[in-house]
Amino acid sequence: MEALVSTIVSVHKDEKHLERCIYSLIDQTYSDLEIILADDNSSESCQKLCDKWQSMDSRIRVLRKTDGNYSDPRNAGLKAAKGEYVLFADSDDWLAIDMTENLVMHMKEHNADMIIFQHYEMLPNGSKSRRAPTVDKKLMSQKEALQYVLKSGTVNPVWNKMYKRSLVPDDYFPVGKSHEDAYVSAGLILKCDNVLYLDDAYYYCLQNSRNAVRGSINERLDGFDACCNDILAKYPEMNADVKAFRKKVKKAFSKSGKSPLAKITGKLSGSMKSAKKQYSMLVQLKKRRKKISADPKKKFFILCTPDHGNLGDRALLVGEDIFVGKYFPDYEIVHIEHNSISRRNPSHMTQLERMIKQGDILAIHAGGNIGTLYPGIHMKQEKIIEKLGGNKMLIFPQTFYYSNDETGRKMLEQTKAVYAQHKNLLVTLREKISYDYVKENFPGVKCEVLPDMVMNIPSFESESERNGAFICLRDDSEGTLGNEEKHILVSVLKERFDKIAVGDTNVGYALSEKDANEELRKLWQRMASSEIVITDRLHGMVFAALTQTPCIIVNSLSPKIRGCYEWIKDLEYVAFVDGTENLRESIEKVMAVQKREYRVTKLDETNRHFENLIRNL
Repeated sequence: MEALVSTIVSVHKDEKHLERCIYSLIDQTYSDLEIILADDNSSESCQKLCDKWQSMDSRIRVLRKTDGNYSDPRNAGLKAAKGEYVLFADSDDWLAIDMTENLVMHMKEHNADMIIFQHYEMLPNGSKSRRAPTVDKKLMSQKEALQYVLKSGTVNPVWNKMYKRSLVPDDYFPVGKSHEDAYVSAGLILKCDNVLYLDDAYYYCLQNSRNAVRGSINERLDGFDACCNDILAKYPEMNADVKAFRKKVKKAFSKSGKSPLAKITGKLSGSMKSAKKQYSMLVQLKKRRKKISADPKKKFFILCTPDHGNLGDRALLVGEDIFVGKYFPDYEIVHIEHNSISRRNPSHMTQLERMIKQGDILAIHAGGNIGTLYPGIHMKQEKIIEKLGGNKMLIFPQTFYYSNDETGRKMLEQTKAVYAQHKNLLVTLREKISYDYVKENFPGVKCEVLPDMVMNIPSFESESERNGAFICLRDDSEGTLGNEEKHILVSVLKERFDKIAVGDTNVGYALSEKDANEELRKLWQRMASSEIVITDRLHGMVFAALTQTPCIIVNSLSPKIRGCYEWIKDLEYVAFVDGTENLRESIEKVMAVQKREYRVTKLDETNRHFENLIRNL
């Protein structure tokens, strides 16, 4: 038997998210768990849900606390916890299903007293972000750990850590404090001889109204002060670190004035920050314009390229570069990043317009950004098309999706007006559903169906031995699998595979082009060392295909997956499913394929056709 892990969940009045949290616990790949649902005077529906799960899973225990103090559930959970290690969670958050397994492995490997790990901040629409990694992992002394949390501003949460239970006293959380984490985090580190820091993100923290209104800013600041005093009592020589942290925190909260969710950044706020950024962007654009204008070679501009952490979008750029390099070798490729220009600043658009000379080709970056799913990117692309309407321009293969509501209809009419004014525009679509939509809604616009640009990337070869299943599922607005369906999926995989790992094609932080290519390589290597990939992401499917990894693709909200599957449907090791029905049979079918070779139907033929369309614009 492995070491028992106690996970203490503070159950709040939020039945909407509670079940997702519970599913993420019972689906952990580590089975020796004690799940303590500590009821924080929650609603009747939450109480019934807790009781239901207690009757269904013997690892779950429900504790009832009715006095309404935020610290009480955690204190009660600590008294009841029998595990060697302890974790904390809030009921509106959730955990990666391989979190506990990986943390226990690291605790034992390094004989650590505590692990600090990263987390994702999740918005209700599924958008996520996290701190950019600094080091893979580092074993720190007590003092080094305190210096780290002061510098990084992560002194507060208790849920981004795993603890040795023996080092966490009962009744440790102060009674009656709404930000009890802030009072105890430093004290918990002070009980450790060493602390392991991991750059891996395992916890998903939902940024919702409960976080925003819970308690006062002053109380949270009091908690931070208590932590700082604990540190100084042991390490008076850290006064400069503590002083810098206090100054940063107070400055951030004084500027936010409203919400304890304010970022601990200490940067310029509001209009001053925006103006400085706009000016900096303009300076950089002018420098690029001068450099590009001095080069007589013809340019192939790829506009609105990404710098965010979506590796599917970053792979699209790799595929675009491969295509242009092969079929337009007489052109120099120029990337204009999405975040390097502002659609609201006329000076930015003017600088972009001055970069372009007669004979240059302009292309809008590929993806699934046209329509209502990602309105910020959509509107910037549209503004560029409108501003540069007199130039030869194409849109690399896209998916069009407009919601069937007032917002969607209004955006669609705006796009129609912009496209109708552009006489040299070629719109390419990566699946027939979008193609039919454009033909119906944009009469007179030249359009073609072509493969997704990632399909230009050659197969990825690896000598790694394959082991286990890799799950790569969406947690944003495009996902279609519910909690129960995800649970069924995980249960089926546990029957067949000894190891299950989770990941995503979105790392959650901005990347340079070099770093993006390295992250792509690491993801492909991870897939190439897996026995199977389960994904509802379009580029999760394509990445599995190019790594010759058996793959089950689950349909999502956007039509892009089903449509793009048509280009690789002849690959027997890739199967498309609409849900969890026949999942076992589909897994066995793709796993049985011995000869796996990545190929895209008529890729060279369609690319030659694409080249001719561009040259004849």
